[in-house]
Amino acid sequence: MGDHSDGKILDIKIADLKATAPQFHTHSSDLAKALTKLRTALGAAGSPWGDDEQGRKLHESYGPHVNWSCPPRSA
Repeated sequence: MGDHSDGKILDIKIADLKATAPQFHTHSSDLAKALTKLRTALGAAGSPWGDDEQGRKLHESYGPHVNWSCPPRSA
């Protein structure tokens, strides 16, 4: 990481930010699309966890992030 004795941690220039912005936008859009696809797939999978203690804990952690409005996946 280097020596930060001068108090500088990052050396970011406005020109560098401007040059990188289009790539950042493209990657962030791609990531948003992937997240939507993942949430849709999880919603279509239904609730794969059981109704035991571990299953309830898993649902408490992950259930709120699943898009439950999707129709269930046909088997």
